[in-house]
Amino acid sequence: MRLLSFDTSAPSLSVALIEDGVSICCRTVPPSEGGRQEAVSRLMPTIDAIVKENGWEKGDLEGVVVGTGPGSFTGVRVSVTTARAICQGLDLPLVGVSRFASIAGLVRLPAGIILDGGRGHFYVAAYDRGGEILAPACIKTDELEDFAGRTGELVTGYVSEVELGQIASSGLPDLSEIASVQGIIGSEALTRSNDRKKQFHYNDVKPLYLRGASITLKKNRDATGPDSNLSKSAEAP
Repeated sequence: MRLLSFDTSAPSLSVALIEDGVSICCRTVPPSEGGRQEAVSRLMPTIDAIVKENGWEKGDLEGVVVGTGPGSFTGVRVSVTTARAICQGLDLPLVGVSRFASIAGLVRLPAGIILDGGRGHFYVAAYDRGGEILAPACIKTDELEDFAGRTGELVTGYVSEVELGQIASSGLPDLSEIASVQGIIGSEALTRSNDRKKQFHYNDVKPLYLRGASITLKKNRDATGPDSNLSKSAEAP
C-alpha cells in the first residue's frame, strides 16, 4: 500500500512516502529566517517533486495521511485543506494523525505529553498502552499541577519540550521526520480497516486547533482612511 504523508503544523514542512508500512523517503523543508510560514507555500511543489523522484504517479497512491496538529493555526489549516482536496480529487481515504499520537508512538507508554502552546498555554494529553486516556486540551501555566495531579497515577512519566518546574519530564523524541511517523501510524490504521474509504472519509478529518487564531492589529503608515491603519494576522504560535 502506497501512501503520501505530510505535516505543516510546525515551522518546517515534512513530507514522506510510505510503502507497505515503511517510510521510503522523507523530506524536511525548513522556513527561511524570519519567514516561518514560507515552508507551507512549498507543500504542493514538494509533494510533486518527491512523488516524481521516487518514480511514483499520483494514481499509485492508495491513501493520504495528514498531521492535524496542534501547532500553527495557519499550518494545520493548510495541511488538512490540502489533504482533503487531494483525497476528494483522487477518491482516496484520509487518515488524520495528531502530533500527540506521533509522540505517543515513539515513547514509552503510559505517558503524559505536554507541548508549548505559546503565551503561557500548554497543549496536553495522556496515553496508556492501549491508547488515549485524556483527550488533548489546552491549559494555562497555573493548571499544569492540576493536570499532573489528575494523570500522575495513570502514567509513568511526562515528555515535554519545555521545563516544567517541579513536574519531572524527559525531552520529546526526534520529530524532524514527523511525516514518516504519522505515515506509519496511518498505514497501520488503514491496514486494519475493512472499508477504508468509509471509515477514513476525507470529510471526517478535522484540524486539532485547541486554540483559536490570535489576531494582531498593526498600523499601516502608508495607507489612508478610517480603516487603513488596521491589518489582521491570524496565527497561533
